[in-house]
Amino acid sequence: MATETGDWNWLDELEAYRREHKPKSKRTVTCTAHCSKCRTCFHSLAAYDAHRVGKFSEPLDSEDGRRCVHPLDLLNAEGEMRLVALTEKGRCSMYPSNVREPVTIWTMAGYEKFAESFGSSSDE
Repeated sequence: MATETGDWNWLDELEAYRREHKPKSKRTVTCTAHCSKCRTCFHSLAAYDAHRVGKFSEPLDSEDGRRCVHPLDLLNAEGEMRLVALTEKGRCSMYPSNVREPVTIWTMAGYEKFAESFGSSSDE
């Protein structure tokens, strides 16, 4: 989406995505992996791995070096999203001294239908 100045803004894109993909879960979902570089939370290691691209053998500051890609920018060959938001009201408590909530927790596309199975039993 372009802003009034014509620049693309990923926050506008995220808000549009959130309106279209309302989470159905009423349980508190906690992340099982998160990226210390971009602070994005994930439901699975596969989702975390999907958002990291590049070669380990290249310097981090090179174009081919390992880096984060925002989940909304990860598309498969058909142009469909590879990651989807499992919930936008998740809880990151991987480090008890740094609990964050609400957070968006991303998962691999197709897994969001199992949202009711994940997380703790505390209702919102």
